[in-house]
Amino acid sequence: MRVLFVSTYPHLPDIVGGLQTTTHDLCLAIRAMGAEAAVLCGQATAATGDTEASLTQDEHLGYPVLRSPRPVQALPAAAARFDADVIVVQSGTTLAPLVLASLDTGRPTAVYMHNVETSQLGGHLVADPSLLYLANSDFTAQRWHALYGLDCAVIPPSSRRRTTLQRAPATRCCSSTPRPSRAWSGCSSWRWPAPSCPSS
Repeated sequence: MRVLFVSTYPHLPDIVGGLQTTTHDLCLAIRAMGAEAAVLCGQATAATGDTEASLTQDEHLGYPVLRSPRPVQALPAAAARFDADVIVVQSGTTLAPLVLASLDTGRPTAVYMHNVETSQLGGHLVADPSLLYLANSDFTAQRWHALYGLDCAVIPPSSRRRTTLQRAPATRCCSSTPRPSRAWSGCSSWRWPAPSCPSS
C-alpha cells in the first residue's frame, strides 16, 4: 500500500503545527507497518517565487516529501511519481480544489478533516460515496455533519508522545498553531482574561 498525504500547507520543517506533526507521525507509523507513505505539500511563501507546478523532493524526515508552490496543480504528477494507491487530502487553504484534483487522478480518495474553518474550503464539499471522509475528533466530525451532511469516521491524531512545557502566567497564552487567527480565537474563548495574548 502506498499512501500519499496531500495539503496546500507547507510541511515540516518549513512550518510546525498540528497537521504537520500528525501527518509526520502517520507517515512514520505507516512505514513501520511495512507500507509506504509520502507527503505532497505547499511551500512557505518566502521559499519560492515560482508560479509553476514544479516539484522538489527530499527524504530528510524518513519518507518522501514533495514540495510545490502549487500543490493542486502538482497533484497528478506527484501521485504518478510516488505511484500512490490512495490519496489522503487534508485540511488546507483550498480543500475542495485539492479533492477534485485527487479524484481526477482516478485513485481512491479520502478527505481527512483537521479543522472546521469553512473559509478555507475554496468551494463546497459533498457527501459522495466515492469519498471517504475522516475527522480528527468527534467535534470536527459533528461540525462537518451539521454543515454539509458529511459522515466522517473519527481517527484521532496518532501523535508520538512529546514533552510540553507550559510556564506562561495565567495572564498570557501560548499557542502552537502557525495561524495567528486560530491562536487569537483560542485565547479569546478561554474563560479567564488574556490581555497580553498577541494576534501575530
